[in-house]
Amino acid sequence: MTACSPMDSCSMERATLARREDRVESQDLRVLSLRAEGADRFGQRHIALLCGAPQSGGWRVLPEAVAGTEAGTVQLVHQEKAMGDAVDLCAAATTRRARLFLGAWELREGGGTVFLNLVGRNPSAAAPGVEVVTLTLERQPR
Repeated sequence: MTACSPMDSCSMERATLARREDRVESQDLRVLSLRAEGADRFGQRHIALLCGAPQSGGWRVLPEAVAGTEAGTVQLVHQEKAMGDAVDLCAAATTRRARLFLGAWELREGGGTVFLNLVGRNPSAAAPGVEVVTLTLERQPR
């Protein structure tokens, strides 16, 4: 298992990126938060994180995120191609969603960039956004 942390890029127009602390289920969580309105000039709203891989091979992408009324639908994308099913993080109450399986793909030793795209909005969501607590890469079983 390996963790991801440095940010590579994010949406620019009508978007807010912040590191902040949220109280979720009686715990203080530090999150990377993206809030966005409308379309972006460069395609889907996204956060791109640099992830290290200790060896080449298949890796599962498992973020921990905050679900709630201001959460959108998130999907793992690599070279403009969906790498798994989209996950709707909208919920009536704010909760912690651990180890969400977003997909898997082949990484070279050293790693690469993981793109988490905001691909939709649940009609009951107050605003499309995503709050990432951690992002973990886990080696795929052979």
